[in-house]
Amino acid sequence: MRFWRNLLLAGAIFGIALFLVFTNDTERPEAEEPVQPTTSTTDDGSEEEEADEEMTEVAPPAGGTTSPEEDPDPAPASDPAPAPAPTPQPTPPPPAPQVKTFELTGASFAFSQSEIRVKQGDTVRIIFTSTGSFHDWVVDTFGAATAQVSMGGTSEVTFIASAKGTFEYYCSVGNHRAMGMTGTLIVE
Repeated sequence: MRFWRNLLLAGAIFGIALFLVFTNDTERPEAEEPVQPTTSTTDDGSEEEEADEEMTEVAPPAGGTTSPEEDPDPAPASDPAPAPAPTPQPTPPPPAPQVKTFELTGASFAFSQSEIRVKQGDTVRIIFTSTGSFHDWVVDTFGAATAQVSMGGTSEVTFIASAKGTFEYYCSVGNHRAMGMTGTLIVE
C-alpha cells in the first residue's frame, strides 16, 4: 500500500514540476521601484518638478504582454506549453498477503485437521502440539517442518505459500506417514 501512495505522491510532484518548468516567468510584470520626482529652480526663481527618465516608461498591461514598440527586446513568440499529460491511474494492487495461523495437534497417527486452505502468497504459521507419542509436521514443497516433539511438546514453523496447488503434509517419524498421519494443504 505504501508503494502506491508513494507512486501517487511522486506523480503529483512531477506534475507540479512540469507546470513550473512550462510556466514562463517573463509573463508576470515585476514590481518597479517608485521614482521620486526632483525639483529645481528656474531662471525666474520658480520651482519646477523634474521626473527621472525612467518615469516615462509605461508599465505593461495587466495581461503581462507589451507591444513591440513598448518592449525594445521582445521575447520570441512561442506556442503555449502543452498541458502535462494526466497521470495514469494505477490498477489497484491485489489484496495484501496475510499471516494465517493454524493450531494442529497430532495423536494416534492423525492430525486434528485433515485439510488446510490458504491463498498464494500468504504467510502460513503452523503451531503443532503432540498429544500422543513422538510426532512432527512436514510439507516438502515449501521446505517447512516443525521439530519432532514428544507428548505435550509444541513446535512451530512459518513459511510462505508461494505456489498454487494441493500438497501433502505428514508426520515424518518412523512409519507414521504410511499409517495415515497425513493431511492436505490447498493453496488457491
